[in-house]
Amino acid sequence: MKPVKGTKARKPRGHSREARRAAVAKSAKKATPASRGEHSRAELKRKEAAKARAQEKVVRQGKLAKRPVVSQGPMRTIDPDPLTPEQRSLRARLAAYSMHAQNDSKETTRSARAAFDERFYREVDPDNVLPAEERERRANYARRAYFTKLSFESSRLRRQRRAGKSSGRRRDGMSADG
Repeated sequence: MKPVKGTKARKPRGHSREARRAAVAKSAKKATPASRGEHSRAELKRKEAAKARAQEKVVRQGKLAKRPVVSQGPMRTIDPDPLTPEQRSLRARLAAYSMHAQNDSKETTRSARAAFDERFYREVDPDNVLPAEERERRANYARRAYFTKLSFESSRLRRQRRAGKSSGRRRDGMSADG
């Protein structure tokens, strides 16, 4: 409905076909909380409760349990006796010895050693502009400096600990009796 020139445009009445079309178009344009990504508090609480229930279910099944899992064929069950720290250490040592008995230790640690050495190359020549020999020489000295610094810090700490035990003082400078 076009308004007559010089008169105000009338709103279509609620029961007319144009009014219904206008209402549908208006509601389609209006953003709803769901379209904006907002949700009611009750809906958020329901989602959180569902997540918590799912998490509890997973924990009950033993997938996130902190206890060691024993392998028994295709099924895995939770060991009723958790290991002590000493037993865990022995188990890890046993696994390491078994791995090194079957594989060459230089092969298993090659990528780690390469990444560690690459650190020194990046430190001495970040833009990779030096010749290969000079870069290698500087990286070698950077590596030596790194390990010498570790040794120096270690000796300082050992000396501090020795002095702390004999004088009755703790490492933080406080006396042992208060």
